[in-house]
Amino acid sequence: MGTRRATDLETEVGGPSLDKPVENRSSPRRRVLRAGKIVLDNGSVFDCAVRDTSETGAKIRIAEPIPLPQEFTLYWPETRMIRPCINRWQHGIDCGIEFCGEPRMTHRDYGK
Repeated sequence: MGTRRATDLETEVGGPSLDKPVENRSSPRRRVLRAGKIVLDNGSVFDCAVRDTSETGAKIRIAEPIPLPQEFTLYWPETRMIRPCINRWQHGIDCGIEFCGEPRMTHRDYGK
């Protein structure tokens, strides 16, 4: 009997699951890559990338792992739309946000 490798044992017991994780969101997310801006109540503005979005929220990526506040506004420069958000989780530069208000157009320019 030879030496058994970990892959042999995984095969015998069914191995790691390759199934996709179960989606628990109330609405499906769509993969996007859009430029965005995080606008804080104090007037500070940070660039971000919107990585995916759904009707109820989005995953965003910021340039540096700075802690974001619980509430802020997300601004999309290409459409001039803003939307109030709640920071639901943050892991380094990735953040999960929930939309907490309807999108609306703004005439204010937060920079391009």
